[in-house]
Amino acid sequence: MDRILRENTPWALRTDGSARQTLAPQIVERAVRRLCMVCAICAVLAVLSRFLQGVLQPEKGRLLENPALNIMWIAVVLGAAGIALLQHYRLLSPVTILSIGLGFEVIVAFAISYGETMVPPRSELPIFGISAVTLWITVVGLLIPNKPWIRLVTALISATTWPLAYVLNLHLSGFEPLPLSRFLFWIYMPYMMAVVTYVISRRIYRMEIEVQQVRELGSYNLVSFIGTG
Repeated sequence: MDRILRENTPWALRTDGSARQTLAPQIVERAVRRLCMVCAICAVLAVLSRFLQGVLQPEKGRLLENPALNIMWIAVVLGAAGIALLQHYRLLSPVTILSIGLGFEVIVAFAISYGETMVPPRSELPIFGISAVTLWITVVGLLIPNKPWIRLVTALISATTWPLAYVLNLHLSGFEPLPLSRFLFWIYMPYMMAVVTYVISRRIYRMEIEVQQVRELGSYNLVSFIGTG
C-alpha cells in the first residue's frame, strides 16, 4: 500500500511578520564563517603591523610602547581568537556570535582611531589619504551580512570612534587642536562610507534572502503521516 504524507514547503511557513525579523539560519552561518575569517586576518595583521612598525620606523618606538594602545591591540587579538574558538567549538549560537562580532568591529575601529590620533597631523601641511577606519567599515560591511539597520548603526558607531579617540588624545597629550576644516576632512569619509556600505549591504541582504527563498522553493518538510490505504 502507498502511504500518503503531509508535506509543506519551508518558505511557505515563514510568512508571518515576526519571522521576517530574523535572519535565516543559513545566512547567519555564512556570516559567522566570514566573521571568523576577518578575525583571523585582523589578528595576523595586528601582530605583523606592530612588528614592522618597530623595525621600519624605530623612531616610533616610544609611541608604540604606549600602554593604552598595546592593551587595545592585545584585546583585538584575544577577541579575534575568542570568536574563532566560540565558533569552532560551538559554545554559543551563531546568532550570539554574530552579535559579539558587532562589538569586535567597534573595538577594532577604536584601536585604529586611537593609533592614528596619537600623533596630531600637522595643520600646515595638506592631508593626503584617509583614515584606515574607512577601509575597516567597508570590509566588514560588505563581507559580513546582517540586517541593514544593524549594519548602519554599527558602521556609524565605528566612524564615531575617530573623533572620540581624537578628543581623548587631545586631552591626554595636550597638543594643539586641528583647524575645523582639517578635522572635518579626517572624519567625513568614514561617515560617508558608513552610509554607502549601508546602501550596498541592503541590496546584498535582499539578494541573500531571495537566493534562500529560491533554494527552498522546491523543498519540503515531512510533518506527519496522513494514513495508509
